[in-house]
Amino acid sequence: MPIKRCSNEKCFRPFQLNSYSLKADVVWEPGIITCPNCGNIMKGNKEFVFLTHALSKTQEARFHADHSLAVFSSKELSLNTRFFDTKLG
Repeated sequence: MPIKRCSNEKCFRPFQLNSYSLKADVVWEPGIITCPNCGNIMKGNKEFVFLTHALSKTQEARFHADHSLAVFSSKELSLNTRFFDTKLG
């Protein structure tokens, strides 16, 4: 499952991010990613709509165990795509 980390420095929690290509009948605003943990709004590719889901406590603990929390600024995180491409098995 693709994982993204919230860019809000007070939250910074990972969450599941699913993207879907646009179709004429889409009711969601394209290019908007909303953190399911804190409601922070982030920008994404405007050619997709994004659905987000909070991770379970077990999934979030596993994510943290697999990815040590190095100190990143929000700008560095937004440029670091490896968080988006992370898969939990």
